[in-house]
This record gives sequence, structure tokens and C-alpha cells, in this order.
Amino acid sequence: MAYEKGIISMMGEQRIFPPSVELSQQAHIKSTEEYRALYRESIDDPEGFWGRVAEEVKWFQKWDRVMADDFAHARHAWFVGGKLNAAYNCLDRHLAGAHKDKAAIKWEGEPEGETIAIPDHIQFVTVISRTIQGKTMRRILRKIAEGDIKDLGDTSTLADRSVVDSLFEGRR
Repeated sequence: MAYEKGIISMMGEQRIFPPSVELSQQAHIKSTEEYRALYRESIDDPEGFWGRVAEEVKWFQKWDRVMADDFAHARHAWFVGGKLNAAYNCLDRHLAGAHKDKAAIKWEGEPEGETIAIPDHIQFVTVISRTIQGKTMRRILRKIAEGDIKDLGDTSTLADRSVVDSLFEGRR
């Protein structure tokens, strides 16, 4: 620990804890050297680097330009003209691939985690209902995920209560 003006700083840690060989072999980036090379490329050629990385996700409309920068006016834009759906890239695209039989969503609650969405039980809805408060749906979904379905509170503010009802039934 380093001491500075009576404040204890924990930033003095110098130990290194390398991963096991097995973990390194399974990792996306397998070594510190590989990480440093990728980092250097991202600094030296940001458009080339991020353009290549962006090809790893599904774009509904590919971008016209990777980066548009205007340092004079502090305006920067990435993937100009491109359109993607983050939810699709996080979940849907995996349902047909090599990961289709793995848990789709894991809830890391206390005292231990729980798998709450597996491929055979994923429900698709066309629209998530609007709420009077933006936090209402998140609170309800979190309570359903935690299994606290007896205390959902007032769900009458939902435009379409059937979304919550179907999720609720799936958790019984």
C-alpha cells in the first residue's frame, strides 16, 4: 500500500496473477502480447480495426463510414449510416448457431445464480408494453427473474398486461 497525505491508496498493487494455460487457450484474446498488438492496431488504424471488429455482429444495414470525426467542433460519429439491433446481436443470433443449446440468460442473484432463459423456453414478443414510468417494466422483469412473483406491485400501468402475464406463467 502507498500512503499519501494520510490517505491509504490501494493502487500500489504490483502482483500479477496469470490465468491458467487452459483458460488462456479458450480465451478470445490468448495472451498479453496479442492484447497489446490489438490495442496498438486500434490506436494506429482505428477505422480499419473497428471496421473489422464490427463485422463480427449482424448489421441490418451496413455503415457508409466507420468513423466521421470533426475535431474542430468536437463531433464524432461511428458507423455512420449503419443500423443494428443490439438485442438481436446479444440473444437472437445465437439461437441458430453453435451456442443454441446453452443458457441464453443467467440471473446472478443472491445467494446463487439461476438460469432463467434456455433456448427451448425463450418467448418472442413483438412489442414490450409502454409504461407510465420507464423503470416499471425493468422492476417487474427483475422481480420475475428473481422468482418474486407474489410481489410484482401495480402492473395496471402497463398498456398490455399480457406480456407480464406470459412471463409470470413461465416462471411458475
